[in-house]
Amino acid sequence: MKMSQVEATSSRSNPSPRTWAPPPVGFYKINTDGSWIDINNDGAGGVLRCHKRKWQIGFSMRLNTVGPVSAVLLAIREGLSTAWERQIRFVQLEIDAKALKYMLENPTRYMDDKLAAIIGDISKLLAKEWVVNILHVKRTGNKIAHGLANLGRRLPEDSDTVYHFYSPSSLTEVYMKELTTSMDMLNVG
Repeated sequence: MKMSQVEATSSRSNPSPRTWAPPPVGFYKINTDGSWIDINNDGAGGVLRCHKRKWQIGFSMRLNTVGPVSAVLLAIREGLSTAWERQIRFVQLEIDAKALKYMLENPTRYMDDKLAAIIGDISKLLAKEWVVNILHVKRTGNKIAHGLANLGRRLPEDSDTVYHFYSPSSLTEVYMKELTTSMDMLNVG
């Protein structure tokens, strides 16, 4: 039984969130991003959080990719792999690039693309026995992942992936603001 699914979003009926919001009860949210300046100056990062908004694990990676799209795809692959290894089976994957969401929804269209290997790896992860909803979020709702990707870009070359079990001090202010904003959202109504 294949449980992985892609949740479509429409700009009219379901606009992309502008701020980070917690996933539904029982789900975890993965936010990922890449940071690419040039071939020797790029990184990827991401964070998993639960419906209670608590930081579960984050990561930063130094990369050596050909462009920004591959940096983001590598972040997505790492985020999904990390969730799977932690036995998390209900996931919302938020990315801030609509084109990449489309790629993941339609992987067979990219079989001849230079990114086919990474897209194939992600497709295999999505085909596992779990629920993964792929959502688009505006960049303003993806600040922590962007910050983690920037940290990855600044790691020494040939560094292993760095896992963050707490928000790095450079991102604590943004994380606390997201916690406050998401709490305010819960109290509205």
